[in-house]
Amino acid sequence: MRKSILLCVLMWLMSCSQHYEEGAHPPPKPPPVQTSAADKEGPQASGAVVSGTIRLVDGLGERIGSNAVLFVIARPAPVGGPPLAVKRLDISDFPYSYTLTRGDAMIEIDWSEIDALYVSAKIDADGRVGGSKAGDMEGIYPQNPVAPGAVDVDILIDTVH
Repeated sequence: MRKSILLCVLMWLMSCSQHYEEGAHPPPKPPPVQTSAADKEGPQASGAVVSGTIRLVDGLGERIGSNAVLFVIARPAPVGGPPLAVKRLDISDFPYSYTLTRGDAMIEIDWSEIDALYVSAKIDADGRVGGSKAGDMEGIYPQNPVAPGAVDVDILIDTVH
């Protein structure tokens, strides 16, 4: 009996001291409108960052395995560092026309602050992202760097690892 009384007293002490009435609270505020980086950058923000054609040096087409994947990569520096934009593409016939768009960005970027991009293409033999492995093939745009919005950024894949 003592335990029951003690339990009732504890429940009474822990109970809410506020009187809740249905409808007594104002309706919740709607969440703020989300704006994307593209909306902030203006009407041209969803356009192409870089476009061009990817070709293979003669004889490399036969060396592409069934699991290979084509990556088009734009970086802020010629070597190392995370890419600003990447497009992963299934291998098809070459030459291959590509367009990197703002939608391919790896992180939210204010593209108006980017002056130069180093563009490259990589055929990853096993289809997994990572450092270059045996059988991977690469090529860079010879006139790197380019400004965002550049066209005819043509890449010749000519290096085999």
